[in-house]
Amino acid sequence: MNKKKNIEEIVSKAKNKSNKNEWFDYSKMDRKTAEKLKNKGVIDLKDYKHMIDVAGVNHVMRKHGKEEEKYKGQIPITENDFLNIPNIVENYDDVNPSNKTKMHLEAIKYTKVIENKKYTMVEEIRSGRKKLTMKTLYKKPLPSKDKSG
Repeated sequence: MNKKKNIEEIVSKAKNKSNKNEWFDYSKMDRKTAEKLKNKGVIDLKDYKHMIDVAGVNHVMRKHGKEEEKYKGQIPITENDFLNIPNIVENYDDVNPSNKTKMHLEAIKYTKVIENKKYTMVEEIRSGRKKLTMKTLYKKPLPSKDKSG
């Protein structure tokens, strides 16, 4: 299966309340990005893999997939937005260390403009298994003067 099909399968399993331990590794951490983050104080991530899991998809849909997002100046996440994740981490506009997660793990924040929307994605660094796991994903419309990407 390809990335798109695997991500669609994880999203479908989340939607159908499947086993929360299911995941898909969709790419390896880029060497250049690992070095950039290391220079910003993040541990060496050169052997890490990006992954998406059912629990992360459930979190995003529960917290950022509802119409109430509009009241926060955001656009609700849809199932199709998850297909942008590889593009966000592989072709980001900006990447930086983020605040620690609720589990007190280090995190990385990516931003990427896609079709006049600014996506922000946070990955949790799981050093035991060398995984970078999506913790959250949200999107905002660009101000009309800033519509690039």
